[in-house]
Parts: sequence; structure tokens; C-alpha cells
Amino acid sequence: MAYTTLEKSRIAAGIVGNLNITTASIESKILMADGVINGKISDVYSLPLSEEPEFIKELASQMVSAFILIDEYGKEAQDSDKDGYKRLDLLFNDKQTGILDRIQKKQIKLISDTSSTELDRANTLRASYRPTALSSDKDQADPDIRTREKFGMNNTY
Repeated sequence: MAYTTLEKSRIAAGIVGNLNITTASIESKILMADGVINGKISDVYSLPLSEEPEFIKELASQMVSAFILIDEYGKEAQDSDKDGYKRLDLLFNDKQTGILDRIQKKQIKLISDTSSTELDRANTLRASYRPTALSSDKDQADPDIRTREKFGMNNTY
């Protein structure tokens, strides 16, 4: 089930009466927003969420509205109320309010609206890097290949 609806997305973007933006276009943006949100929170919370907090629903509506505004107005709307890029920055990049990044870093908890407890945490662990033969090569300049030494004691193995 999607975190937001077509109607909420239209309201958030300020395009309630605009019939030039198709339902199919908005629905595809809703699916994209759901995927982005799930990708960000899946390291921390079990999916599907046991309950969808209003907080997540509002984030989804704002993300879809940003996608709509970017498609409709692009960069020409910079520093206006139709600036979709600025809305996305608030969700991701802004150091003060990068909300999804802060959820992923466990700085913000998702709380149930009904029980006021934190939603179920994910119980899977993911490796932060995978050592390869090139991982320990101190001369390797490519940061995507060179990670850190596998382990060491007097010698590097």
C-alpha cells in the first residue's frame, strides 16, 4: 500500500484543479516516493511497516509534490513556492532537516501513532564493505575499490 494518495499529493503540490497533470504521472511518482522511503528506512525498520505513521505519510506527500514540481517547473522555479528541488533538499540533503537521512542514521525514530512506541526495528545486518584482493592495496587510488585492511597483526593479511 502506498504511503500517500493521489489527492494528498495534488494538495501538497498545489495542483488540485490542474487537470493537465495526469493521474498516471502522479501515481508513478507515488511509487517512486514509496521506493525511496523504503530504501532509506529498510536498514532501520522492518518492512512492511507494522503501521504507517502520519509522519511517513506526510513525507511521502511532500516527496511526490517535489517530483511533480520538478517535472512541471524545473529549475526556473528556484527560490519560489514551486521549487521542487528545495523540497527534496529538506527531505535529503539539508544538514538540519535531512529527514530521511536522519531516520537512516537512527537520529529520528518512527513512532506509532496509536501506541506511541517505536516501530519494529529491522533485524538484519549489512556489511559496510566487502574486502577483495585489491582492498588492502595501499597504492590503489580508487576509493570504491580500496576500503581498509582486512585485519592486521605485525603483518597485513
